Amino acid sequence: MKWLPEELHPADIIRVKIGSVYHYGIFVSEEEVIAFGYPPVNILGQKDSDVRVVSTDIDVFCAGAFVERGVMNVSEKKKALAPGEVIARARARVGEGGYSLLHNNCEHFVNECVFGERRSEQEDKARERYNKRPLFTVFFAEIPEDLKVGKIYPKSRNRELLLTGNPAVKRQRYAVWKLLEEAVSRSFGYAFESLDFKKTREGKWTVPEFYFSLSHTEGACAVVVSNAPCGVDVENVGRRRETYEKAPEKLRKLETRILSPAEKEADSGDILDFPEELMRFLTRWTQKESIFKAYDGKKYIPDQIDPAKYLRKTCRIPGNPELLLSASGDQLELFTLYRVRDGKTERIALSELEEQEVR
Repeated sequence: MKWLPEELHPADIIRVKIGSVYHYGIFVSEEEVIAFGYPPVNILGQKDSDVRVVSTDIDVFCAGAFVERGVMNVSEKKKALAPGEVIARARARVGEGGYSLLHNNCEHFVNECVFGERRSEQEDKARERYNKRPLFTVFFAEIPEDLKVGKIYPKSRNRELLLTGNPAVKRQRYAVWKLLEEAVSRSFGYAFESLDFKKTREGKWTVPEFYFSLSHTEGACAVVVSNAPCGVDVENVGRRRETYEKAPEKLRKLETRILSPAEKEADSGDILDFPEELMRFLTRWTQKESIFKAYDGKKYIPDQIDPAKYLRKTCRIPGNPELLLSASGDQLELFTLYRVRDGKTERIALSELEEQEVR
């Protein structure tokens, strides 16, 4: 829609700019303009609950400002209702309240009257600015053993889930995707099924609107969302301890593959008991996993990743110290952690986190 200083016709959308805000209305005649509220020239102390749909004349509506007429494009003309219906819909709403600057304003009102759709370019721009704000938010959840696997969006991800043979892994994949839904809703407010998820050739799920990373392990999952590259990895320390205490040679073999020559040399003179050695290794391993996810490497070669060159954070989860979480990314200084449990999402204070460093 273009805005031009043209002759006005009944059922036109018109607007005036007062300060930095546009005020919209439906033009009926010089004596009748219907709008959601009066022009915002003296709103000090006015509450949203005081604002009503009003019928005024053109002089009151414009408040001395310059009036522009909305000139529709071809697509908009096809969607627009007949002028008589537009005017009838506007008149029927005179006296209506429920005003909200962001979610139910004068622009929403005129678009509902003319197109039958609640939309606002001002709201869209505000939401776009909000969704581009710097953030690095991690969401964590434990996975119940009796979790029932349901349907997920998109269809391609759901097909992938259905083809997962291992029941435990299927629960983990389902849980982490549902956790992503919560992360998206809380952090950005997007309708999850409006997003166009794609899977890269390397097997990474992406979406144009933001960056995200997923991780799951026995009994837990984690998601990070950000407006810059980000990665997360969660590991069940207790399960690893059970495995490697019984077969320490497996840990030695894994260390050979994961650690760099410099890391192996730095560790060579250390004498650690098994729990300390395992925690140091898992800290490095989860950091390398999160770094790889954040920076979209084409091939995972852990012994070539030096965690010291990247922003990274490793901590134990309050209330469950057997779970170790590492995160990495450009906006890591904004790290915020939420726990999703029993249908509730709660923020975990940074003071509660037991950070894990490689010693």
